[in-house]
Amino acid sequence: MRRQRGMSLVVAIFLIVVIALLSAFAVSMGAASSESTNLQLSADRARAAARAGLEWGAYRAMVQLAPCAAPPLPPTSAVLVLNQGALNGFRVTVTCQRNTARTVFDITAFAQRGNFGSNNYASHTLTGRY
Repeated sequence: MRRQRGMSLVVAIFLIVVIALLSAFAVSMGAASSESTNLQLSADRARAAARAGLEWGAYRAMVQLAPCAAPPLPPTSAVLVLNQGALNGFRVTVTCQRNTARTVFDITAFAQRGNFGSNNYASHTLTGRY
C-alpha cells in the first residue's frame, strides 16, 4: 500500500500541468482571434474611407466642376482628411484624370491611417470611372 501513495501525487501534478497548458493555449487563441478581428475591422474602415474619397472626387469632378487635368498633364490630386466617427484619422488622397475622348473622369482614392509598418496601419485603394 505504501507504493500507491506516491502514485496519486504524480497523477495530480500531471493533471495540473495539462490543465495549465490547455488554459494557456485557450488564452493565446483568444488573443489571436481578437487581433485578427481588429485587423479585419481596420481593413473594412480603410475600404470605407477609400469609398468616401471616391465619391467625394466624383462629386467634385461632375457637380462642382473642379479642375481635372487631361492627358498629357499629370492627374490632379487633393487630400481629404476624415475626422469623424469610425473613419477618424484616415487621410485619403484623391486623384482625378479626365479622358479627352469623352467627358469621363478616372478617379483613384487611396486611404491610409497610421504609418506603414506600424501595428495600426491600414490602407486601401479604389478606382472608378464617372
